[in-house]
Amino acid sequence: MQQTVPQGLNDQSLNQYATKFFGFGGWKANCWLIGIEEYGAGTCPDEFCKRYKAWQTLKYPSMVDLGNYFKKCEIAGTPNWGNRTWRAMHCICSKAGFAKDKLCPCNGRWGGTVTKGNGHVALIEAMPFPAPSTTDQSWPYTESKWNEFGIESRAKCAEKFLKKRLDTLERKFKKYKPKVVITYGSKYASCYDIRCWCSGIRGELASEWKEESVQWNDSTSKTAKKAYFFLREVNWKSNLKSLLVCVPQPSSYLRRGGSVVPCKIGELIKERLNTY
Repeated sequence: MQQTVPQGLNDQSLNQYATKFFGFGGWKANCWLIGIEEYGAGTCPDEFCKRYKAWQTLKYPSMVDLGNYFKKCEIAGTPNWGNRTWRAMHCICSKAGFAKDKLCPCNGRWGGTVTKGNGHVALIEAMPFPAPSTTDQSWPYTESKWNEFGIESRAKCAEKFLKKRLDTLERKFKKYKPKVVITYGSKYASCYDIRCWCSGIRGELASEWKEESVQWNDSTSKTAKKAYFFLREVNWKSNLKSLLVCVPQPSSYLRRGGSVVPCKIGELIKERLNTY
């Protein structure tokens, strides 16, 4: 749904939001989950206005507590705890040893800022503006009032903000050295090639990408198939290691193969982390 421009928004304030706000949780989380853009802006024309106002109320943070943020947004039905992408990624993370509790508002390790214990998952977005899907047709910022900000298309938005955000993510990655960074994408989002960003990350010593696969049964075609994903290690002088994981958009497997593929990917990640 086309979004209303927040009252008083100008180039400076939009740029501040677009280059500073990255998502939910904290940079010190053990696991970073990096998506293309946040799901939303599909039913309420004022959703971005409410999100922007909530971010202002919270004093312009780079990361926020998921539950606290959406309480301030006051948008019906958000966050959508049942969306397929979150369900699939939660399967991967929980099997890998992160955010093991149920995917629900009481799980403070999923995008929350709980600091005690381990297993926290930070929900980070490569781009700052929510959209209902990654197709060009669904981009909700195409009306004329958005043209002056240069984000009237997904490609224009990426051209303006993607590199700045990925540069910031690389600095944060080198500073906080999370145990694992899991990225995922879609064939519709080539302009947000997060895998290229991962390939550009340099620690003191970084391995090459290694292709892995898990087998699953397609309920539609009734055939056995393989799901492929990629792993890469980054080693630090402090003897710490970070594992980079690139997976395809995992929600499609829920429709055709249940949670088998996400769970198997998570188990393989845990096996690898146990060797560190």
